[in-house]
Amino acid sequence: STLLSETPMIAQLKHLLPHPTLPGYDLPPVPQAGTRVLLLRHGRSTLNDEGRYQGNTDTGELTAAGVVASKSVGRYLAYCPIAAVYTSPLKRAQQTISALIPQLKVPLMRDVVTTALLEEIHLPAWEGLPYGDVKLRYPDLYQCWQEHPEQFQMTSQANSTAPTPFYPVRDVYQRAQQFWQSVLPHHPGQTILVVGHGSSNQALINTALGLSPSQHHALQQTHSGLTILDFVTPIDRAAKLHVLNTTPGDRLPKLKAGKQGLRLLLLPYHSHRSTPMKIASFLKRETIDAAIVEDGDDTESRRSRNPLYMSAESALQHHPETVVLSVHQMQLSQQWEAAIQRSLTTYHHSHLTTLLVVARSATLQAGFNSLMRLPDSVATPKLRPNCLSVIHYTKTRQQPILQGVNLIPMQPRA
Repeated sequence: STLLSETPMIAQLKHLLPHPTLPGYDLPPVPQAGTRVLLLRHGRSTLNDEGRYQGNTDTGELTAAGVVASKSVGRYLAYCPIAAVYTSPLKRAQQTISALIPQLKVPLMRDVVTTALLEEIHLPAWEGLPYGDVKLRYPDLYQCWQEHPEQFQMTSQANSTAPTPFYPVRDVYQRAQQFWQSVLPHHPGQTILVVGHGSSNQALINTALGLSPSQHHALQQTHSGLTILDFVTPIDRAAKLHVLNTTPGDRLPKLKAGKQGLRLLLLPYHSHRSTPMKIASFLKRETIDAAIVEDGDDTESRRSRNPLYMSAESALQHHPETVVLSVHQMQLSQQWEAAIQRSLTTYHHSHLTTLLVVARSATLQAGFNSLMRLPDSVATPKLRPNCLSVIHYTKTRQQPILQGVNLIPMQPRA
């Protein structure tokens, strides 16, 4: 106690300890020899609102909503001991940091570091163009970007007298690898905040997990979406993904590929944890077409005693019209992947169909692993009880898009 009274910084940290560092999440300790990374995509920008490709241009600025969201993330991280902040030099990322940092209650241990390694992907032929125009004017190139991103090629305009071809996705992955190699050794046992962009953040996550540029679209990044990664060591080749794309407020990640196809909301159940009311608020403004509950029975008396069914009812309290179907454990474990594939091939899914799946943690984890088909070398994310994970199957892609992992409403402290 004498030491605490004589050391203002320690006394201040002791005063802050009762506050959760990341409210709502019971995460393991920060790796002693490694680093915890809080990866944030910048807030929504003016070019985002206009529906235009930004790429590496620096004309877009944060919208009013983007500023509000950035402040909300700052309030959420208010008591997290962030050792350092790394950010892209582009204006929208800098404005995100400017809105976020004043909300922090724990002082930063180091200055903010701006690095070009975190710049957005370079797309010189598309930058400034509306999304729809790109699809019409560059159909073959756009198809390559979607289906074979590692082969996607453009021409650099840096030297107008001798334009040179380059591979944008490979380039952003090389920068991501260089960022991890140069930054992680400086932060053993610490938490850092990294602020970047959609594709650059996707490259950071994929390289951290051991995924290649060919899997660039396997996951997405949402504006003001927070992702949490743990590197056990500075040279970790399979970082642990705890959270992907949790956002301020109570909305699910935006459907980057459009409101079509099939979206699965996975809600793992654990007998020692009750379904929190916040999951219901999370789904309040979403359309839930149906819910599937593991190990149920068609009898009303059995349903009333089934804790998983009760969890589904709790999550769907704002959706009394949603049909809830009970499926035995063996059927769910063995048949749901085949049922999804039949659904995708039989129906056009020109609109969005959203299914909530409530099952025991082990059942959903096994199903998640089989659906995502991640390489054996990748540390598969562990689905946490009573958190939502989101998988989107689109009409145009054979492989699903991982939209979110372990999502709960990011409720900043007052």
